[in-house]
Amino acid sequence: MSCRITRTEKASMQMQTPQGRTRRMYAAKAYKFDPAFTLVELMVVVAIVALLAAVTVPRFTGWLNSSRIDAAAGRMAGVLRRAHNVAAVTGKKHRVVLDLEDGVYSVEREGEEGDFEVAPDRMFGRVALAGGIVFKDVTLPSGDMLTAGKVAIEVFPKGFMDEVLVHLADESGRER
Repeated sequence: MSCRITRTEKASMQMQTPQGRTRRMYAAKAYKFDPAFTLVELMVVVAIVALLAAVTVPRFTGWLNSSRIDAAAGRMAGVLRRAHNVAAVTGKKHRVVLDLEDGVYSVEREGEEGDFEVAPDRMFGRVALAGGIVFKDVTLPSGDMLTAGKVAIEVFPKGFMDEVLVHLADESGRER
């Protein structure tokens, strides 16, 4: 920070000498300092802020995308746990159906005649992945990898569930 210097009025005073004479003394020029920023200093600060923004904004958006993927995976894991619990309590087989192309999933339960119907539980509606999040692929227990179509994850009343590996990604293809 620099200072702007302004001159004030010349101050005068009277002084007695040892011989008894009066002399008029003038004080040195008094200056008053007003703090101010120069244009160069201001430009340096703006350049530093711009550099920090250029470095942190891409990292922040990457972190934001990965947290959205984590949140979508957490919601999906919650639905799978809920389906597991409901299957164990009701004694009926359930399945979680993933629509890989539309980016939605839902829970169905086994009906009286062995067919599957949408589970009436209000938590089991058709759930869409968060905006910009997609199913990248699903690996089945047989080792097959699917990237399109529908996949059903079976949830059995005795507590067993099909083991599948689901990869989620954002619109740029980055996965978590």
